[in-house]
Amino acid sequence: DDRHRLCRIGVDWIRSVSTGSDRCRLIEIGVDWFRSVSTDIDWRRSETKYEK
Repeated sequence: DDRHRLCRIGVDWIRSVSTGSDRCRLIEIGVDWFRSVSTDIDWRRSETKYEK
């Protein structure tokens, strides 16, 4: 499931940030991750809109 994958990426990302390794790369991953999450939410919202 895609959401499980996103959660796992988020957890890994938070863990990496707290250790402070390779911060620029982590910011990139974080931006991609948040974008994925927000598009997923938007997609679901529009899907429920069409169902009604």
